This record gives sequence, C-alpha cells and structure tokens, in this order.
Amino acid sequence: MNEFEKLCQQNQETVYRYLLALCRDEYLAEELTAETFYRAFLHIDRFRGECKVTTWLCQIARNAYLKEQKKRSRQAALETAFDLADAAHFTDRLCEKEQVMQIHRTLHALKEPYREVFTLRVLGSLSYREIAEIFSKTEGWARVTFYRAKETLIQKMEEEELPNVRFIRMDAEDICNVFDKEEYAICISKDNTDLTKEFNDALKELKDDGTLDSIRDNYIGDDAGKTPYETPKDADHSKGTLTMATNATFQPYEYYDGDNIVGIDVDIAQAICDKLGYDLKVEDMEFDAIVNAVKSGKADFGAAGMTVTEDRKKSIDFTDPYTTAEQVIIVQK
Repeated sequence: MNEFEKLCQQNQETVYRYLLALCRDEYLAEELTAETFYRAFLHIDRFRGECKVTTWLCQIARNAYLKEQKKRSRQAALETAFDLADAAHFTDRLCEKEQVMQIHRTLHALKEPYREVFTLRVLGSLSYREIAEIFSKTEGWARVTFYRAKETLIQKMEEEELPNVRFIRMDAEDICNVFDKEEYAICISKDNTDLTKEFNDALKELKDDGTLDSIRDNYIGDDAGKTPYETPKDADHSKGTLTMATNATFQPYEYYDGDNIVGIDVDIAQAICDKLGYDLKVEDMEFDAIVNAVKSGKADFGAAGMTVTEDRKKSIDFTDPYTTAEQVIIVQK
C-alpha cells in the first residue's frame, strides 16, 4: 500500500461523513468523496503540511460540494443537516430515536455558516483552528460562529418546546469518549516562567480543595448558579495587579453579564489571584490577539477557553490544564 492509499484509508470515513452532513444524500456523498480524493491525488504536491491532512481534504470536499450545488442550481441542496441517525454511538448513549429526529429537523433549519460550522465542530470533531482554515477565517470567527449556532439551536428548541433538551459543555469523564477531548489551560509568556509556576501551584491547591469543581458547577449542570465564587474576606492583594486577556464571547467560560465579564475562566483567574496576592483586571479583545498580547506584555496571562496545541506551545507557555471538555448534546429521557 502506497502513501496515498494510506491517506485515503485513514481519512475516507471522515470526509464521507462530512459530505453526508452537507448534502444529506448517501449516493452524492459517495460520489463527492471519490471526487475529493481524485482531486487530492492530482494536487498532492500542493499540500505543504501547514494544516492537518484532514483539514486539507475537507477544504477540497467543501469546494467539490459547492461546485456541485452551483451545477444543480437548487437552493434546497444548499441546506445542511447533521445526520444524527447515522451517529449510532452518539444517539444510543444520549437520546431516543424520536428525539434525535427532532434535533435533526432543528439543525436542518439553521442558516449558513452556522449549520456547517456546527456540523464540522460536532460531527467532524474539528478544532476551531481547523474550521477557520476551511473558511479562510480567523480562529476567533470560528469560535464565535459556533457559539452563535449553539445559542440559535437552543432558542429554536425552546420555541418548538422540545422536551428536556440541553446543549452544554461537560467534563470529559462524564462522557465516554464521544468526541475528541480538549484541554484548556492559561497561557503565559515564555519569559515569565516564575508566574507559570505560581499559577500551577495555585491551580493544584484550587483543584485539591474543590474550588475548581465548585466554579465549574456554578455555570454547568443542574446546580448552576448555586455555588458562586467569592473572594475570601482576608485575601491580600498587595502584590499589584495582573491583567488577563480574554475574548468574552464563549459562554460559559467568558461572556458579558451587563457591563461585567464573567464566567468560569474569570472566576478561576480571580481565585488564582486571590491565592497569589494580586488584584485582577480583565481585558476583552479578539481571540486571535490574546497570544500576542501576552507575548508583548500587554497582558500578564490569557484565559479564554484556550486549547493547548503544539503550534501554540511554540510561542507561548501554558499552565497545567484546568479542565478537559467536550461539546455534546444531551437529551434527557
């Protein structure tokens, strides 16, 4: 088996499922999958390794799909659905068949680009950076678009009075590896190793004494709102102020509540500062600007539901992960 055959074998199912989610036609998805790998074979010399092979193939697949829609000239064919019925491992764990169809119809009503971004994120398990590359957008755009798609989906479900439907972000141990795990951590300049160590020590204490779990529980799950974090009355903030860079568009990790930025990351940052003796200042900015803000010293650290990746680790340091999370749809029986 040559290298290209291995590439096909390793990625064919992912490309097919992505195309099936786009076109909702098994026969067409098979045709477009074959066309995708044919085009990849013809232009394999153009792949420079600047993104994952899967991302590159999805870009080719998306272009093939859009070309097919132009040829057919049918607006209905542009509608995208998330084929939950084919995701047996997903539906068997989380919901009954009738509820799956209700979710299917609701997803079908989402407009673009929300539908496709949601599909890529949930069905394709692509990272925000990979989605951004497919659309030639920024990672911040991908995050915000997915968040808006999620909120729109929730709103539509509520309007249609679908029973007991929640869309939440859960700790990975609560779900049996339905999707790829994401580790979130705080980014700190490589020139500030002392602060990284201090943060890691504080995070360990907060984990051991249950504070991290309490903060997450205040935003996620049935006990949301019951365990708000409060700065200890005897907290000493005499060491000055630390500035946190964030992007307040990623509820429940960071978002606006009136004029204030709140969320899991903000509370964790406040708890760390309380332990280390600092005041906390939160600066909202574009997600793609956070790393540079930390590297340049404009901010002392960044916390924005930021995934630890090998690419980011080349330019910035990360604390130990403070959570491992996945996006899932939960339908309670």
